[in-house]
Amino acid sequence: MGTDDGNIQITRDGGASWTNVTGSIPKDLWVSEVHASVHDKGTAYASLNGYRFDDFDTYLYKTTDFGKTWTSLKGNLPNEVANVIVQDPLVPSILYAGLDHGTYISFNDGKEWHYLNQLPNVASYDMVVHPRELELVIGTHGRSIWVMDVKPLHTLSDRLSERVTGFSPEDIRHSSRWGSQFSPYREPFNPSVNLMYFVSNKTGSSVEITVNNKEGEKVFS
Repeated sequence: MGTDDGNIQITRDGGASWTNVTGSIPKDLWVSEVHASVHDKGTAYASLNGYRFDDFDTYLYKTTDFGKTWTSLKGNLPNEVANVIVQDPLVPSILYAGLDHGTYISFNDGKEWHYLNQLPNVASYDMVVHPRELELVIGTHGRSIWVMDVKPLHTLSDRLSERVTGFSPEDIRHSSRWGSQFSPYREPFNPSVNLMYFVSNKTGSSVEITVNNKEGEKVFS
């Protein structure tokens, strides 16, 4: 449990007693999130917020010994206030962090972070990975709730050295009604499919992605 005066407390007897395990974590900050791992007993993640002191550094920490020691997970993140951090329920090395200007993902337990594009450049205040659907649900400041399918990301950990990685789209069934106009007051029905791809931080140059049809003809780039 985290408090707004910078303390992290732990109970191991169902709430009968509590122990302060703040330890070496910076004092007096608002503990915005404490996330207990579902994979490893004694492992937890914490985010802290120093906005009340005009401190906009990024405070993300991990413990593997029930709070006796804490390790910083800031890595290559920019100096932005951290609001939330959660661990993927399927792949323990994948972490998601919500900062004041967007959402980030790490594939190596916080050693390196990647910015999640296609999301509004606003504060991510809360998030959860749905354990059945494996979708990341993000609550933002002023830009509603966003949902992202993270199943493709589970296969990415071993492919991070590649400049660009594409993911297979979901199967769709063709219909002869595609392109039909069911009413003069409505646009023709033309369904679409989302194509997911990952561009490494180490690319260092522009990347062009080309989509071909089954005959090998370019239809989009």
